[in-house]
Amino acid sequence: MTVHIIQNRQEYREARQTLLDLVRRDPMLGTPEDDQLLALAIGVERYEVQYVLDLPAGSRLTMVAKHGWNADGSHRFLLPAWERRRLRFALGLHTPLTQDDRQVLQQVVPVIEDAGEPYAVRIADVPEPLREELREWWRMWCLPLFDPDGCGDCIYVWDWSDWLDRRVPDLP
Repeated sequence: MTVHIIQNRQEYREARQTLLDLVRRDPMLGTPEDDQLLALAIGVERYEVQYVLDLPAGSRLTMVAKHGWNADGSHRFLLPAWERRRLRFALGLHTPLTQDDRQVLQQVVPVIEDAGEPYAVRIADVPEPLREELREWWRMWCLPLFDPDGCGDCIYVWDWSDWLDRRVPDLP
């Protein structure tokens, strides 16, 4: 895989459009198209980190602020399926949660209890890219956030279940 260094805004726009087209086609892992997708994503992200961060509010960024760096300065990638999901989300393309995604989230995201009953989920405990999807969902429905112990924003466990199952929340 060869990462092309993007030199200017025109190359950036072209690379971003090609990246968007590739993500929509969803190439199989390990194919030359998949390698091209990953190389473009890295090139676009590098350009954005270097030149696009100072855009005015409301400007659309593709990748910026991927969490996790290895000691050598390279990115620590997510599982391939979640890395693609993060990329699709960054490009404005939404993908429903699979049953496997839901099972993994139920295993890795702790539920806070109150008096022995499930009560809340801390948003910071949700792995990226799904954390940003969850934030967008609760913003869309104007759901309450709270910080019961001073350790970060939480949502109610029933809102968490609604999001996992893609149900419309039960609003008053």
